[in-house]
Amino acid sequence: MTAPVQSFSAEMIEFFRLAARKEIIIELPTMKDADRLRFRLYQLRKAMREENHHLVKIADTVSLHLKDKPPRMIGHLADQGFIAALQKAGVTVTEEMMEETELQDVKDALEKPKAQPSAMEKLLQDKDYLKKES
Repeated sequence: MTAPVQSFSAEMIEFFRLAARKEIIIELPTMKDADRLRFRLYQLRKAMREENHHLVKIADTVSLHLKDKPPRMIGHLADQGFIAALQKAGVTVTEEMMEETELQDVKDALEKPKAQPSAMEKLLQDKDYLKKES
Protein backbone atom coordinates (compact mmCIF):
# COMPACT_ATOMS: atom_id res chain seq x y z
CA MET A 1 0.00 0.00 0.00
CA THR A 2 1.24 3.45 -0.89
CA ALA A 3 1.64 6.14 1.76
CA PRO A 4 -0.98 8.91 1.47
CA VAL A 5 -0.10 12.20 -0.23
CA GLN A 6 -0.35 13.99 3.12
CA SER A 7 2.65 12.01 4.37
CA PHE A 8 4.92 13.81 1.86
CA SER A 9 6.33 17.28 2.39
CA ALA A 10 4.81 20.23 0.54
CA GLU A 11 8.22 20.74 -1.09
CA MET A 12 8.03 17.28 -2.66
CA ILE A 13 4.66 18.16 -4.19
CA GLU A 14 5.93 21.56 -5.31
CA PHE A 15 8.88 19.87 -7.03
CA PHE A 16 6.53 18.47 -9.67
CA ARG A 17 5.00 21.88 -10.40
CA LEU A 18 8.44 23.46 -10.77
CA ALA A 19 9.88 20.62 -12.87
CA ALA A 20 6.94 20.89 -15.28
CA ARG A 21 7.97 24.52 -15.90
CA LYS A 22 11.74 24.13 -16.14
CA GLU A 23 14.43 21.55 -15.56
CA ILE A 24 15.26 21.11 -11.88
CA ILE A 25 18.64 19.66 -10.92
CA ILE A 26 19.15 18.59 -7.32
CA GLU A 27 22.71 17.68 -6.38
CA LEU A 28 23.05 15.16 -3.58
CA PRO A 29 26.00 13.76 -1.64
CA THR A 30 25.76 10.24 -3.12
CA MET A 31 24.05 8.35 -5.94
CA LYS A 32 22.23 6.36 -3.26
CA ASP A 33 20.71 9.61 -1.96
CA ALA A 34 19.74 10.65 -5.51
CA ASP A 35 18.11 7.26 -6.10
CA ARG A 36 16.23 7.48 -2.78
CA LEU A 37 14.90 10.93 -3.70
CA ARG A 38 13.77 9.70 -7.11
CA PHE A 39 12.09 6.67 -5.51
CA ARG A 40 10.32 8.90 -2.98
CA LEU A 41 9.04 11.12 -5.81
CA TYR A 42 7.81 8.02 -7.64
CA GLN A 43 5.96 7.01 -4.46
CA LEU A 44 4.41 10.47 -4.23
CA ARG A 45 3.27 10.39 -7.85
CA LYS A 46 1.70 6.95 -7.29
CA ALA A 47 -0.15 8.25 -4.21
CA MET A 48 -1.33 11.29 -6.19
CA ARG A 49 -2.77 8.96 -8.84
CA GLU A 50 -4.49 6.75 -6.27
CA GLU A 51 -6.05 9.78 -4.55
CA ASN A 52 -6.76 11.66 -7.79
CA HIS A 53 -4.84 14.61 -6.37
CA HIS A 54 -5.50 17.93 -8.12
CA LEU A 55 -1.85 18.14 -9.28
CA VAL A 56 -1.56 14.58 -10.60
CA LYS A 57 -1.83 15.76 -14.22
CA ILE A 58 1.23 17.92 -13.66
CA ALA A 59 3.14 15.18 -11.84
CA ASP A 60 2.47 12.86 -14.77
CA THR A 61 4.16 15.28 -17.19
CA VAL A 62 7.47 15.20 -15.30
CA SER A 63 10.32 12.83 -16.14
CA LEU A 64 12.84 11.89 -13.42
CA HIS A 65 16.34 10.55 -13.99
CA LEU A 66 19.74 10.31 -12.32
CA LYS A 67 23.20 11.49 -13.34
CA ASP A 68 26.49 10.94 -11.58
CA LYS A 69 29.61 13.09 -11.23
CA PRO A 70 28.30 14.90 -9.28
CA PRO A 71 25.39 12.77 -8.05
CA ARG A 72 22.11 14.44 -8.95
CA MET A 73 18.45 13.82 -9.62
CA ILE A 74 16.93 15.70 -12.55
CA GLY A 75 13.28 16.44 -13.17
CA HIS A 76 11.87 18.08 -16.29
CA LEU A 77 8.88 18.14 -18.59
CA ALA A 78 8.88 14.75 -20.30
CA ASP A 79 8.45 16.30 -23.76
CA GLN A 80 10.91 19.15 -23.11
CA GLY A 81 13.36 17.97 -25.76
CA PHE A 82 10.71 17.95 -28.48
CA ILE A 83 8.75 21.16 -27.88
CA ALA A 84 11.09 23.48 -29.82
CA ALA A 85 11.18 21.11 -32.80
CA LEU A 86 7.40 20.75 -32.78
CA GLN A 87 6.93 24.52 -32.65
CA LYS A 88 9.50 25.02 -35.42
CA ALA A 89 7.49 22.57 -37.53
CA GLY A 90 4.42 24.74 -36.99
CA VAL A 91 2.70 22.68 -34.33
CA THR A 92 0.81 25.03 -32.02
CA VAL A 93 -1.80 24.57 -29.33
CA THR A 94 -4.86 26.83 -29.29
CA GLU A 95 -6.98 27.64 -26.24
CA GLU A 96 -9.78 25.57 -27.79
CA MET A 97 -7.47 22.55 -28.05
CA MET A 98 -6.40 23.06 -24.44
CA GLU A 99 -10.01 22.85 -23.28
CA GLU A 100 -10.82 19.85 -25.48
CA THR A 101 -7.85 17.83 -24.24
CA GLU A 102 -8.14 18.86 -20.58
CA LEU A 103 -4.76 20.54 -20.80
CA GLN A 104 -6.30 23.72 -19.43
CA ASP A 105 -6.20 22.20 -15.92
CA VAL A 106 -2.46 21.68 -16.27
CA LYS A 107 -1.92 25.17 -17.71
CA ASP A 108 -3.96 26.74 -14.90
CA ALA A 109 -2.04 24.84 -12.22
CA LEU A 110 1.29 25.81 -13.76
CA GLU A 111 0.33 29.47 -14.10
CA LYS A 112 -1.27 29.75 -10.68
CA PRO A 113 0.13 33.00 -9.30
CA LYS A 114 2.12 32.69 -6.12
CA ALA A 115 2.76 35.60 -3.79
CA GLN A 116 6.08 34.25 -2.54
CA PRO A 117 8.53 31.61 -3.75
CA SER A 118 7.96 28.16 -2.28
CA ALA A 119 10.41 26.62 0.13
CA MET A 120 11.63 24.37 -2.71
CA GLU A 121 12.27 27.41 -4.94
CA LYS A 122 14.22 29.06 -2.13
CA LEU A 123 16.36 25.94 -1.64
CA LEU A 124 17.06 25.68 -5.36
CA GLN A 125 18.09 29.33 -5.43
CA ASP A 126 20.47 28.74 -2.51
CA LYS A 127 23.36 27.03 -4.34
CA ASP A 128 25.23 26.54 -1.06
CA TYR A 129 22.31 24.69 0.59
CA LEU A 130 23.70 21.20 0.09
CA LYS A 131 27.18 22.29 1.16
CA LYS A 132 25.66 23.65 4.40
CA GLU A 133 23.87 20.36 5.03
CA SER A 134 26.89 18.11 4.46
